[in-house]
Amino acid sequence: MADERKVTQSPVVLAARDSQHTEHRQDLEGRPMNRNGDVHDERAALPDEGTEATGDFHRLASPPADLGGTAASGQPAADVRGTAPSGLEEADNRPGLGLRSTVLVACLAFFVITLDTTVVNVALPSIGQQWDGQVSALQWVVTAYTLLFAALLLSAGAISDRIGASRAFTIGLSVFTLMSALCGLAPNLTALIAARALQGAGAAVMMPASLALVRQAYDSPAQRARGIALWTAGGGAAVAAGPVVGGALTTGFGWRWIFFVNLPVGVLALVGMLRAPRSPRGHSPMDPAGQVTAVLALAALVFAVITGGSGGWTSPTTICGFLLAVLAGTAFLLVESRQKDPAVPLTLFRIPAVAVCTSAGLALNLGYYGLVFVFTIFFQEHRGASALTAGLMFIPMTAFTTLVNLLAGKLTNRYGPRLPLILGQVIQKSASWACSSSVGTPRLPCC
Repeated sequence: MADERKVTQSPVVLAARDSQHTEHRQDLEGRPMNRNGDVHDERAALPDEGTEATGDFHRLASPPADLGGTAASGQPAADVRGTAPSGLEEADNRPGLGLRSTVLVACLAFFVITLDTTVVNVALPSIGQQWDGQVSALQWVVTAYTLLFAALLLSAGAISDRIGASRAFTIGLSVFTLMSALCGLAPNLTALIAARALQGAGAAVMMPASLALVRQAYDSPAQRARGIALWTAGGGAAVAAGPVVGGALTTGFGWRWIFFVNLPVGVLALVGMLRAPRSPRGHSPMDPAGQVTAVLALAALVFAVITGGSGGWTSPTTICGFLLAVLAGTAFLLVESRQKDPAVPLTLFRIPAVAVCTSAGLALNLGYYGLVFVFTIFFQEHRGASALTAGLMFIPMTAFTTLVNLLAGKLTNRYGPRLPLILGQVIQKSASWACSSSVGTPRLPCC
């Protein structure tokens, strides 16, 4: 059919599919069984990567190929435990050491990527004092990283596929580590913001490649699901540790060490990549027009919001920023609607679950990370707390985040995703309202 395409399945789709296999029972010999009690062959149940399929998920951070299937080019993929077919890079044939190294490095990388979204917040008052930076300028220290990180994820999956996940991961990690050093050595605020932007670009290349490496490390769906769970746990731990680590480093050694701490981690991960199996290359299509318009729209919107907060919402600069954001956003929608292989398939948002979960995720991240930024300034500038004390004040929030992450999985397995999603949104909105209405009063320890 005309709308059918050859799909390089994304790790998001594969993770969801693999999680179904982990729920199967096993017989006395350890073979998996389905809910009807029939012995089930996990390998036979998986569709071949070269089969025809429909849908638009293949554009979202797709790794190069599934083990034992076919690459995007139609050639057989390399098994990481043996020798690759001709035409593809030779895989590492040290299974135990190679697989453990791959998963460890991928989890470590996801940890530092997520850590850098929160660790910097606690150091912002110290950075501002050194260079007399206004709040609007300090916002760019955080936003420059997250802006490039979020926007470039649209193409990072395709890049990872085209050059190979292991090579993309190594390049992204090298850029991230180098920019971390430049952030720590920055002579002024402008240089720091520029280095943070490039650091975010490196993180964007690393993230889908790291997930692809975890998926390629296992050919068993159950093992792969456990590997992805470990990878996700690394990100959750970084969110919880970020404010405390940032406060401790800033108080003990100075704010520059929140960036220098990435250097030994980056070097260790690069050394670990020498022991990781190589990834074959694919041929995922790129969407340069969609990528450029997305970056332009997001950058203009962020610029307008930050400028509006400091210079007024009716100032010519703010109005021009919003106007550029609208024009670039409109261009992005037009490009994606006419693109054969769009970076963001707009048809996905016709699915109610996708639209609802995307909106909920947007609200959650706006509230959570916005709260960390604002409360960091409030604790240190208005309450006179040190960076370490401010970081420790976030422990109740981050500890509950980690705890609820563990409980949410059990709730989802038992009651389905609807109840945890609704319950989480209600709790977050209620807590945000309580904190905003009590700021300035000494009664609540969180405020």
